[in-house]
Parts: sequence; structure tokens; C-alpha cells
Amino acid sequence: MVFVKQRVSVKTKSKLHAKTYRPTLSPPWQTQYQKLLHTVGVDPLVHVGPLLSSGSTYYTRVKVIGNQKARALATLIRPTVQFGNITFKVIVLNQKGSTVTPFSGPFSALKTVRILRLALRSNPLFRFAIVGPVSNVYPVFAKQVVQFYNDNLADYRGNFNGVTAFVFAEVLKESLGNIGIAYSTISQSAPGVARSATLRNK
Repeated sequence: MVFVKQRVSVKTKSKLHAKTYRPTLSPPWQTQYQKLLHTVGVDPLVHVGPLLSSGSTYYTRVKVIGNQKARALATLIRPTVQFGNITFKVIVLNQKGSTVTPFSGPFSALKTVRILRLALRSNPLFRFAIVGPVSNVYPVFAKQVVQFYNDNLADYRGNFNGVTAFVFAEVLKESLGNIGIAYSTISQSAPGVARSATLRNK
């Protein structure tokens, strides 16, 4: 029996490699739901329900303890996100299961900060909110990563990994009226730097 060795061109090999190892992800509406679940949903006063669907709409109900907190979250959460012909929708409810009305404008910087504090103060990822320059407010979050499984072949464990502040920016609004919201991360000095500064100040 004679074996014939088939030669495969470098170009063909590249195409096969690209086809085999091309990264894939969970559907974007599933990812958006997981982002909501792992940011807003870590608050002990908030329960993010399961992801449900009706036709081309995927939706979840977010139940909040405290009517004012629920209204604040309803004001901040992006109520709908569009992914082509698929809509992802968030419905905010109070602890009685009733839909709440978001706070209405006009929005000042100070009012926006108060809404952020009311919505997020019991969330362990939130640190503080402050008025900044140029009509911006700054909600500041913990210096850590939001991580969840996302069928991501570009990651060794298949996870989504995102800076906490940036993930909040994807589930909450970028502005209220003319007031921009700049989602930020708390600043922490390296241990050696902090120790040196302490010794110098003694």
C-alpha cells in the first residue's frame, strides 16, 4: 500500500486555524443580563429575577426593597438595550411587586448625586458619589473585576472580565438630563508607597 502525503498550503492552514479557534461568546442579551446581575444584583436589597423572553424581547424584573431606592434605580438603569432586532428590557419593581415611577427632571448635579447615593449606597461595590467639573458627577466604585462565565473562548476559563466601574457604565445611564455620569474607580496607593508616606509624616 502506498501512502500519498497531501501538502497543505500555509494559507489553507491559516484559514483552518482561524476557523477552529475563532472566539465565541454568549448572546449579547445574555451578557447584558449577567452584567446587571453581577453589579446591581449584588446589593442585598435588590433581587434580579431570571431572564425571560417574549418573541424578540428578553426581559428581567428587578425587585427592590424600599420604594425610594426602587425609584432611584428605575431612574438610573437603562430600561432597554437594543441588539439588532432583539430587545433587552429591565422592569424595576418595589417590594410589593408594583412597577415604580422613575424620578423626573430637571436634573441638577446635586440631585443626580443624591439619586446615585440612594440607588447604590447598600451595594458593596459602591464607594461614593461626588459632583465634579463640567456638569459631571462621579460615582466611584471598588477597585475590582466583575467576572462571570460567558462562553468566552478568548478566556482560559470562558469568563467575562470587566472593571467594575466600566460594567456599571454599561447597565446604568450615561447621563440624567444634561448631567453626565462618569463611572470611576477608587484610587488606592501601593502598600509600599502608603507606608513610606506614613513614615515621612511621623
